[in-house]
Amino acid sequence: MKKALLFAILLLSINFSIAQEGKTPADKTQASSGQVPNVVIERFNREYPGVSGNWSVDGENFKVQFTDPQSHLGHIIVYDSNGEVLRRESELDGPKNPNAINDYFKKNYPGEQLKTWQVEEKNGDVSYYANRKEEVLRFNKDGKPTAAAVPVKENNPQKSSR
Repeated sequence: MKKALLFAILLLSINFSIAQEGKTPADKTQASSGQVPNVVIERFNREYPGVSGNWSVDGENFKVQFTDPQSHLGHIIVYDSNGEVLRRESELDGPKNPNAINDYFKKNYPGEQLKTWQVEEKNGDVSYYANRKEEVLRFNKDGKPTAAAVPVKENNPQKSSR
């Protein structure tokens, strides 16, 4: 009986996670090097020689997550199947945050150390986000808050909202 109950709970949590993500499990999976097109891997290797990352398939796109060996900051890049960059996410060092974001953190979350990520879309739009406990704080290009906090998706190791 305990095994059946645990199995049911596991199944419900997986279904809940999928429903929150709005995707099927096949839409976002770890990728082996054979699943990522050569043009995508070549583009990444040209930009980041000697760096390895964790690849995943996200629908028709390919996402790599890695840590810069010099700065020790995280990065996420999403490529289409032709090797074009659709989005770049870069973890920022606190002092490199826009002042408005630092001021917002000091006022609303004093004493908390929040990691801020800069997001650059293919069209050049820039925004920022920070994960805080079970929420994502979003900011526009000027560092002004843009939306109410949203729950963090559990299946993303970076806890990225992307």
